[in-house]
Amino acid sequence: MSVYIFGQVKEYVLAKMDVTQVYSQELLGEFAQTAKYVSAEIPDQEEIGVYRKAGIDAGQVLNVYQYLTDNHTIVPSVEVSAKLVELKNSLQYTGVDYQDSEIRLIKDGYVIATVILDRTDKSCLWGICYFSYAKLLRMEIYTDGIAYINYYVTAKSEHGLYAKLTRRTFYNRDASAAYDQIFEGEKEWYLFPDGRRYTKLQFMVEFIKRLQLSEQDILFLDCSVPKGMIQAIFTFGRRARIVVAAHAGYGFRKVGDTCESVLEGYPFQWVPYSEIINTMFVSTEIQKNTLIEELKKCYCHVPDIKVLSIEGNFTYTALYESYHGNLALSWEFQGRPDGFGVYDKFGARIYETENGYQHYFLIKGYEKESSFLIKAYAETPTGKITIAESGWVYLLQKQRKEAKASLIIPVYNAETFIARALDQALAQSLSGLEIITVDDGSRDSTPSILEWYAREYPNVKVIRQENSGVAAARNTGIEAAQGRYIGFMDSDDMIYPDMLIQLYHAAEKNNCDIVLTSSYTIKENIYTKNLTYALRENVPITVDEFLHVYNYGNVMGEVVWNKLYNAALVKKHLFPNIPYEDTAWTPCIVSYANAICYMDSCLYEWNRIVRGRTLSQQLSYYTHKEIFERRREAVLFYLKNGNRKNIKLLKESAKASLLRWESEFDFKEYGKLWRYIDEKF
Repeated sequence: MSVYIFGQVKEYVLAKMDVTQVYSQELLGEFAQTAKYVSAEIPDQEEIGVYRKAGIDAGQVLNVYQYLTDNHTIVPSVEVSAKLVELKNSLQYTGVDYQDSEIRLIKDGYVIATVILDRTDKSCLWGICYFSYAKLLRMEIYTDGIAYINYYVTAKSEHGLYAKLTRRTFYNRDASAAYDQIFEGEKEWYLFPDGRRYTKLQFMVEFIKRLQLSEQDILFLDCSVPKGMIQAIFTFGRRARIVVAAHAGYGFRKVGDTCESVLEGYPFQWVPYSEIINTMFVSTEIQKNTLIEELKKCYCHVPDIKVLSIEGNFTYTALYESYHGNLALSWEFQGRPDGFGVYDKFGARIYETENGYQHYFLIKGYEKESSFLIKAYAETPTGKITIAESGWVYLLQKQRKEAKASLIIPVYNAETFIARALDQALAQSLSGLEIITVDDGSRDSTPSILEWYAREYPNVKVIRQENSGVAAARNTGIEAAQGRYIGFMDSDDMIYPDMLIQLYHAAEKNNCDIVLTSSYTIKENIYTKNLTYALRENVPITVDEFLHVYNYGNVMGEVVWNKLYNAALVKKHLFPNIPYEDTAWTPCIVSYANAICYMDSCLYEWNRIVRGRTLSQQLSYYTHKEIFERRREAVLFYLKNGNRKNIKLLKESAKASLLRWESEFDFKEYGKLWRYIDEKF
């Protein structure tokens, strides 16, 4: 008997959900430790870490692509030392640069190959990248032998040159080719040595057939399973017992107004096959009853439906006075609902949102004595059901306490969004928060808004100065800060209510000078997770370990706003007043840290909705040479002003950035600058 879980763990993590809640001990029972988690994509090192973080052993992961070879393991076991000897003979490299998680092989001044080490056992090989004059040619990935090879060509896009994947070849244990995966535009297909050519759907069908399912086997499905996989399962996997997890708030929602449109909706692709389903798990009795009614209306078979509650709960709420006589309501919810509703004391719903990420709402037209209730809901085939309530929320008292942390917000002409930023700063659950706003010579109504908050709230401080730039504004805030820690927030962004308390407790617990969090980018109401790193969470890590991962996993660039810093450290090292001040200052301040701590909690929201033209967008109007000069100034700043004990790490930061920019923009000056730095520093 085998148990296969087809729910995609990566999708749960990206959506800020806990997959172990869905596939709990109560659901899996005695099979929790032996169940196989089917991965519909090839897991890289970071994704393997996601499985381990969820308590799932790498040996439990079954990759669809490797299963069609005779080599099913995803755990590396090839020794690095032996591979280096082999590469020495084949590549004739003349130099070796040992890094924390990779080894670079050098010939004629260029890196010709990079040996990537396994993150859990660095004596083992994860992969090898081969280059020709800084351009990626191919990447080999290893388990107990070569697993597959990616082949690339250099292509051009509006953002510059990039390595375009054209073919992937998978291998058997004896190193013979099992099949090729071909990429052409948005299409892909699979070619086998015997002449077979499969589409993606046909490939999934072949995988299901290879499982050789029997009546004793159990398949677990949910809304994260790809559509092609679901079709293959219900066509060729029907011999097995099929269990569907359809929990409220985990993709269980209504699509359209009719039963037919429900059947076409993403979470409901299994409904036409309800007669094949043995068991379904839902969250509430109401959800169970409405689902039964809908299935009967559609003359569908009603499988055994069981209730297994996994609803979330409100962990924090706050109501503060906002500018212009409004009230600012903030909340923190543990779980993943489909949306929220806000109700007044008479039971009238005054607001509803389908945004399950939302944590703030501005209430207009109510007196300060008013109270409000927040409900989290999930969609069902017949409408919304409430899965949690906050309890009544009343206006909080204004208090001044000794500053544990100072949040610095530089402000310039921000009249349309600064009140929202201050509302969310005030709603922080960390007691003893000092909020410092530095008005950098605003010419709109921003100063009057800031003055109102300073009059109303004793922990809000306003400093005005002539227009000098964001770096100078931050420095002014740093000099005035009284807290033991300092954080930064941009005036057009948003933060979750528990951001600073989480970072503060992590700094105190781990005795770290810097704590950082992942974040969301919001664009066109789409939340994209970024600033994520393959680092251990809530433990102190060295500057060496952090910078290596940061340098090669940081596609968004250096930012200062997702971190909390030791104030004493920051006061010694102020920002340079140059265009790329974040790029210049971040590696510099990191180089002086005693230790760093990472929290993958997405506590900051980088909002691209409210402001049309940001500084980064303004800089995009400069020529390549002008941008290069500004980046040159930033890189040289941290090399000259950073901790001399960590100059090798800072050079590594410079190298990673400069070579990435050279490849991205096809501008050779970046490479020349790196060679100058390598010689002079």
